[in-house]
Amino acid sequence: MLNRRILRVKAMQSIYAFKQAKRSNYYVAQDYIKERFLPDLNSMEFQDKEQLKKDKSLALEVFEESYVSKTIPNTFTISTEVEQAVKDAITHYFQLVDKDLKHFGKMMLFEAEQIYNRYISIFGLLIALARKVEQEKERKLLNPNTVKKEADYRLADNQLIQLLSNTKSIQEAITRTGYHWHDEDDIIKQLHREIKTDETYLAYLKEKGGNFTQEKAIVDHILRTYVFKKNVETTIQDEQGNFESKEEIPFMYAFFEDKDLNWTENREIVKSMVLKTIKNITEIEEEQVQLVDLSPDWETDKAFFVDLYYQTLYNEEEYEQLISEKTKNWKADRLALVDKVILEMAMTEIIHCHSIPVKVSINEYIELSKKYSTPKSKQFVNGLLDVIANDLVKKGKVKKSGRGLIDNK
Repeated sequence: MLNRRILRVKAMQSIYAFKQAKRSNYYVAQDYIKERFLPDLNSMEFQDKEQLKKDKSLALEVFEESYVSKTIPNTFTISTEVEQAVKDAITHYFQLVDKDLKHFGKMMLFEAEQIYNRYISIFGLLIALARKVEQEKERKLLNPNTVKKEADYRLADNQLIQLLSNTKSIQEAITRTGYHWHDEDDIIKQLHREIKTDETYLAYLKEKGGNFTQEKAIVDHILRTYVFKKNVETTIQDEQGNFESKEEIPFMYAFFEDKDLNWTENREIVKSMVLKTIKNITEIEEEQVQLVDLSPDWETDKAFFVDLYYQTLYNEEEYEQLISEKTKNWKADRLALVDKVILEMAMTEIIHCHSIPVKVSINEYIELSKKYSTPKSKQFVNGLLDVIANDLVKKGKVKKSGRGLIDNK
């Protein structure tokens, strides 16, 4: 299931992506100015190309000094054309920034909620796999030259998959999310080909009886070994004796990664949800099938998630100032972007998330820096957050409420 740590990672990735887009928008706005001062090749009137170059250079300089504040300094003496070009570029820049802010915020939430749909899709995959085995059985048995081997098609009647197929809540969820796998016949065929040579699966086919434990075990095996198999990195030696790393990408991993850019992280969440659902089914009864929630309290977690994203970006200038004050001879814009995002998110959580202890927030973002930033980031983020947090507490900007949070620790 989704937890706060995973939500922090996803918010960090979205904030990072937004900041990258924001920087790109700056260059787009510059190009906007450059285009304004290009000679008009269709004009019949004389054009002073040297003056156009000077106006372009001046407009770019004025834009650089004024785009953040949206106000052109009085120190510049500029023509009406240059002033208008700069104002239009600033307007264009902030329109793009606002559009990207909303876009990445919406996509962040959409992608998180898509995890639940991916979870449901796995049940659809199992049902489609059993249906494929049933179709193969029918096709083979229609051939008079085929020796009838019912055991070869045992998966078609797997009791667990049949239970999932007949459970109303599963079918409604599959219909709602649209994950029937009707358009992925090649993937289903390939999965079937893979498992048909698997030793555990072959042993399952030879077993007699309809033991529900055995039925659950083979489904669990297929899920762990094929559906949720992750990338494997191996070292191989070439003819010259040199060693090189080679990454094996399982076909199901590649399929899901194509559908979900964050499958590397989401895979474990989906896997945990699916296996937990199956583990909790102990009898062949529809009441036994209980779908798990995306999180224990998604509405509260979603509010935390969205606030973390927007508050971090809304208060970006204030946080940059705080960072600059505490990093002597080291401007905030010289920090690694990932470190900067981590620090700003931590400050948002310390100031605006009133139910989360300061030390918990600091520890969470230290963990993020260990996993997603440079080797030295852990010590840097740890030391800087301690200093900033203490300063915020002294200034009365940290207001924690709830049991055990009165002392802000």
